[in-house]
Amino acid sequence: MSTVRRSGFRGHLVPAPIILAVTLTACGGSETVPTPAPTPPPTSASLKYFTGEDACGALEQHIEDRAQAMIEDQLVSMRDGRGGGFDVLPAPVTSVGAPSSAAPAPAPAAPRHSTTNVQVAGVDEFDTIRNDDRHLYGFKADGSQLALSKLRLWPAESMAMLGQVRWSPESTASGHQMPVGMVQLDAGRLVSLSTGAASVEVMMGGPVPPAGAPMICALGRCGEPPSAWKPPRTVLTLFDTTADAAPAATWSTTLPGRLLGARRIDGKVYAVTETDLQMPPAVRWWPASLPADPTSEQWRAAFDRLIADNRTAIRAATLVHWLAPLDIDGAATTPTAGQCRGFAQIDVPTRLAWLRVHTIDVDARSVAHDTVLAEGATVAMSAQALYVNTTYWRRDNSTGGRTATYLHRFALEPSGRARYMSTGALAGTMLDAYALDEDSNGVLRVAMSDFDDRGRPFTYLATSRPGAPSWRALGRTAAIATGETLQSVRFVGPRAYLVTFRQIDPFFVFDLSDPTQPRQLGELKLPGFSTYLHPADATHLIGVGYDDGGWPRRVKASLFDVGDATRPVEQSSLALGNVYSGSEALWDPHAFTWLPGASAQDDALMAIPMRSFEAAIHGTPQRSQVRLARFHPDRGLRDAGTLTMPAPSASSPWTGYARRAVFVGDVVYGYSDFAVRAARVADPSTPVATVSIP
Repeated sequence: MSTVRRSGFRGHLVPAPIILAVTLTACGGSETVPTPAPTPPPTSASLKYFTGEDACGALEQHIEDRAQAMIEDQLVSMRDGRGGGFDVLPAPVTSVGAPSSAAPAPAPAAPRHSTTNVQVAGVDEFDTIRNDDRHLYGFKADGSQLALSKLRLWPAESMAMLGQVRWSPESTASGHQMPVGMVQLDAGRLVSLSTGAASVEVMMGGPVPPAGAPMICALGRCGEPPSAWKPPRTVLTLFDTTADAAPAATWSTTLPGRLLGARRIDGKVYAVTETDLQMPPAVRWWPASLPADPTSEQWRAAFDRLIADNRTAIRAATLVHWLAPLDIDGAATTPTAGQCRGFAQIDVPTRLAWLRVHTIDVDARSVAHDTVLAEGATVAMSAQALYVNTTYWRRDNSTGGRTATYLHRFALEPSGRARYMSTGALAGTMLDAYALDEDSNGVLRVAMSDFDDRGRPFTYLATSRPGAPSWRALGRTAAIATGETLQSVRFVGPRAYLVTFRQIDPFFVFDLSDPTQPRQLGELKLPGFSTYLHPADATHLIGVGYDDGGWPRRVKASLFDVGDATRPVEQSSLALGNVYSGSEALWDPHAFTWLPGASAQDDALMAIPMRSFEAAIHGTPQRSQVRLARFHPDRGLRDAGTLTMPAPSASSPWTGYARRAVFVGDVVYGYSDFAVRAARVADPSTPVATVSIP
């Protein structure tokens, strides 16, 4: 999922006729002269589709109005001195078979195994590896190619590479692609996603600003304007994995835009993509002629001419031009009124981009979508709906920098298609997808980051019941941990667990059993902070984070006992590496591996990939490892040893570290982009097999 920057302003939820509403108060600052009172962002919003016979005309008018506002927002600031779904054939692939050898003897029945860590049960997420009880699939970028490998895992002594498929995704149609991840539809089918940014980072032409001039930033890109731009693409590919050989591509579809997030439920893949607006070639970001040492009058006149010229260029552009980033083949075809009615705008100011929500029916090999004219941020999903948020933007800064987040709910129809239903508004920003949860009763619980009128960060919890056309506000907490920033959130049943941080790590427990009156039950303060929280059982959570807020610091796992929610305690903790250590699990929950115990008497197993220095001195050789731990409610969290992975190659020192781990029975498998290594859980320091990944 994508994450919004942590900024915003204090607000609370009040009923609104259309959506969940927000009240915002002014933010303090350092101004020494009186300024007009800031205008708060709108407290309600909705998506509105273009309708009528002139839907295309209305669509073009909206695009050009917003494009002009976005350009003039920057140019006026410079002037005034205020600061600086199409089906395509699968790409050609090359299969690399396993080394020739006699067929292995039939394998014994495979035991229990771990699976990809996901936020919501039943809602699958894409990850760089997938596994079942016998096989592992790894997806990586290797130079200019993408590579999908299949390995036999079980029995561990017979681990082997079964095959690899490679393809070169770079083309005039799709641009450079990077792997996102995979999901398994069933025992014989795998789906991969790859995505890319624009092949040229800035798309405008025009004179280059002189040395020392303020940097010009446009639509998320800054720097010297090149002469060409290629819109990003996202590619979904279906593979047949039934053979003990390289997976075979059987179908592919290309989606316009870079991927913001994706989920899977049964045979449907839900993907959200975004691409920036492509301005007309005549638009410029710097005056064509400006004296070396201009007077104030010359400076203003030059920018006024530039603003006027850009306005003319924008209004002269056709709808075909504006829609070009959505047209994979680049065909200059005029859209019909029916096609234009498929576009929606949010009726509050947001920065303009193409945001598209796709429902991909893999069995039917079809793609349906809704297109929103707005930037996207976080993508989250429950069993009932997909959520995408956009952030408030106002060109004249009349809100004093205030931030609001608009949550668009796309409900799942009986057919499985995600359809827009309604929009809710909240003050501030969301940390990540884990900050949003929709329970089985249809109550939406959200943790928001915001700022008070003195500029201090705080957190709050809000509950609502999304509906169509209105959302009903249910409850909201007071400000939580003023002066501290939100680090992690986890909703488990009727409870919410939050970690904030400034100098120490406050761990909070909230009761949401009555969503109209969310209330704090308990709080625990200890050094460091957790960036990920994982429910271990009904009365325990495991936090993965750092042992201290300073530097250097080490990765730490904490076991929180919340059996008495009014008095949470850190039952035990483990230092997972020396200082300067790191782990992908700190920011990607997919890197956290968990296998529950087979019975109440058995330990659960945890694995975290690590990279650290051989000694607690910066600059010493680095190690790639998988750290293991055991959990039992009576015995706490205990160290279970370390699996040392092959050292990263000299040619790829930053990509050869351990990234994931898998449990199959009594064996742990460590995975990096270049090797898989197996060892018994009882003795992880003694590998039983290692397979290189080309």
